[in-house]
Amino acid sequence: MYADCEGMPRDPPLPYVHYFHMKKSTCHQETATYLMTIRNPLTRIQSWFNFEKDIVPSRRNKHAENRLRWKRGMIFTECYDNFVDLVAKGIGTIYNLSSTTINGNSNDTYEISSERPINMTCPERALAALLGAREFSYHEWYNYEHYWTALRNRHQKFSDGNNHSQLSALSPSLFVLRTEHLYEDWIGFAKEDLFRHVNKGSRNNNITHVSNLTKDGDNIVSDNDYSSPFWVNLCYAMCPEIQIYKQILQHSNNLNVSQVQESISEVQMMCPKESSNIRSCPGIPQFPLLKVPRKEYIKETKKRLFAIV
Repeated sequence: MYADCEGMPRDPPLPYVHYFHMKKSTCHQETATYLMTIRNPLTRIQSWFNFEKDIVPSRRNKHAENRLRWKRGMIFTECYDNFVDLVAKGIGTIYNLSSTTINGNSNDTYEISSERPINMTCPERALAALLGAREFSYHEWYNYEHYWTALRNRHQKFSDGNNHSQLSALSPSLFVLRTEHLYEDWIGFAKEDLFRHVNKGSRNNNITHVSNLTKDGDNIVSDNDYSSPFWVNLCYAMCPEIQIYKQILQHSNNLNVSQVQESISEVQMMCPKESSNIRSCPGIPQFPLLKVPRKEYIKETKKRLFAIV
């Protein structure tokens, strides 16, 4: 499984190797092993904004092209031209209105009444994007929830908690590559039978150790005061994705307990209120269900967001 398949061999494809990327999946029910690349959700979502905000989609079908540009424009053009404003002015507005609920003083929460983004306020669009509740571009919609929900629907193993000892030997394996620890995780794969052929003859001695890896142009926010409103707002909105991130780590077959905790601790550094265990996310508003025809509903992975017309 590829959460991001750049660099994946295409021509000719490797035998018995399939991929799952955004809408496309060539994986079969009998898939024996999944390989998933993951990244700290907080830096991933910042990278999404900086990477996609200047993309101008081009398609042969001009109607499709115009629609893609229109959807992107609702967040990147009409509302926010930088990630700090999206978090501070967008998420911050809703967080402040929901703060009494978050602190446990009220059963009320911010109510979102508009079904479609075109009728939403900019703060509502910002929250919809970070939650992956509405599609504006690509990587915010095809988030960890998208991939993990698909795996859970296909394999009971990923819905049964993280006790590997009780899982069937026929259940698929999940290998995880953490972007922040790419070298360490990849070297660990050398011990796995599946990857020995790939690693055979590789020049491991020439590989440079990678830590805190980001792509050029990410421009990750450098504010290290994790008690600042920016980080409080971001941690609030990213709470659901963080919980799924923990589940992926905990279900991995190649990471030991200390490595799992290492990656969770990196999130906890940015979000001090975050726990090591899966937790609830108070004060997150619910979005109205998107009404779609049955044919479209069947194709959607995140069915919790949709209703059949």
